[in-house]
Amino acid sequence: MPKFKFKPGDIIKNQIKAHPRCEFFIWDSKIFYNNRSLEQGENTDNIYSCLRGPFSGSQAGSGFISLYEYNIDRVHDERTDGTIQRHAAYIGPDTDRVTKNNLITPYIMASSDGVGIKFKNVSPDDYRAVIADYDYVDPSRPLAVGLGSLAITGSAVMTSSIHRTFYPEDDCDDNKCRKHIRSLRNVLGHYVPLSPHFSFQRSDDNARPALEDRVTYNGETRDFLAHPVNMISVPSIFYGSTIKRGSVSLKYYITGTLIGELRDDRQNGTLIQVGPTGSVGSGSTAGIIMYNEGIVLLTGSWDLGNAKEDGSGSPLHKLDYKNTNASFSSNAVTSSWLFFGAGGNDGTGSQNDGSTSPGNYNRVSASYNFSFQGTSYVPTLTMFAHAPKGRLNYSNNVTYLTHSSAGNFRKPKKSNIRFIEQSQVKIKNTVSSSVLDATASFAKQTFISKIGIYDENDRLIAVASVAKPVKKLENRDYTFKIKLDI
Repeated sequence: MPKFKFKPGDIIKNQIKAHPRCEFFIWDSKIFYNNRSLEQGENTDNIYSCLRGPFSGSQAGSGFISLYEYNIDRVHDERTDGTIQRHAAYIGPDTDRVTKNNLITPYIMASSDGVGIKFKNVSPDDYRAVIADYDYVDPSRPLAVGLGSLAITGSAVMTSSIHRTFYPEDDCDDNKCRKHIRSLRNVLGHYVPLSPHFSFQRSDDNARPALEDRVTYNGETRDFLAHPVNMISVPSIFYGSTIKRGSVSLKYYITGTLIGELRDDRQNGTLIQVGPTGSVGSGSTAGIIMYNEGIVLLTGSWDLGNAKEDGSGSPLHKLDYKNTNASFSSNAVTSSWLFFGAGGNDGTGSQNDGSTSPGNYNRVSASYNFSFQGTSYVPTLTMFAHAPKGRLNYSNNVTYLTHSSAGNFRKPKKSNIRFIEQSQVKIKNTVSSSVLDATASFAKQTFISKIGIYDENDRLIAVASVAKPVKKLENRDYTFKIKLDI
């Protein structure tokens, strides 16, 4: 088998900038990712379900991504006796251990002397106590140890989805409230040069824009610590390095009818209502998006129920967004951007089981679509494999020889003192003629179907296959371009 060494310039390393599209559809506390349908597995009714961690109980929908697809079609921690164990590792006899299809979690190996690696949230006392007495593990402890192996496991299920958090008005009475919002203060300040809508609070004089440009809420300067905020978080596993500017779209539906759409058409992080045309709030900024962090903050509180700005058109859309079992319109709330994505991993349960919100105020009539394009940089390796003239025109395949020669080729002359291969071996003429029932002049030709890539130790590391075998003649040379994502 001939081998050729790559020459300088035959190997090029670069990276591809891609913008994969992501779309989330939320309905009745169910999230669907990129229109992916539910799939029933061998162990679960929904292979994308997540029964533990920050999305515990979010079994419905397909809006989850599992890191390296570790926890696909896996069940929560359960002993064979039916009781629930907190972590994947469990001390006990074989008949009492967790099933083999439990969720995969991180782990580290502990040292038997109590001195070694440990998780940050495990105190030294708990660490030494468990190591000293690993015949029994209290399920309430934040760790568990495997028998003999002394493996300390974590509880992260390495599965992510979007997450919604709603902060009502005036719920902040001390410096400990809205910790997630407070942690974004410096990040929001980074975006202020793009738009005054990123100003954090009323007392932030350095970030406040001119009086005529200030963002208002009910006539007051908007304050992320005092006024209601609807926060939607998107894990970076969905968008990569950053969210592409100008690709964000949020659509709000009631009974399948679009009542509001936000887009970042200005590509500065502001989410402006662009539809329906002439609707209440059309042209207004309802929120902001931080592209690098994947966080959306919605503050638009105007009612989306009326079709026209003068108040005429469809009646107000009042729904039970908070699952308060509202049976009267006075207990329901009007539809606004503050309730976009209600049920998106925010702890709000389904209302489609008939147990909550009777009548026209059931939240099941509302649905939401959140789409954007991410930015991913994919390192690629481009290789040019050359097939020179006068080379690669012989094959060890027996079909390369005539039928009679192939038979003789397989039967060399051999005895106790000699081994002689056939000296006269005829190559089959496979050159086609343009004339019917005629034989064309003989020429060596082969068909290249695969190209193998070897490392410096002569080990096969990759195989490139062509869609259709390429005919190789002696008077022709070819260059194959091979691209590999790394």
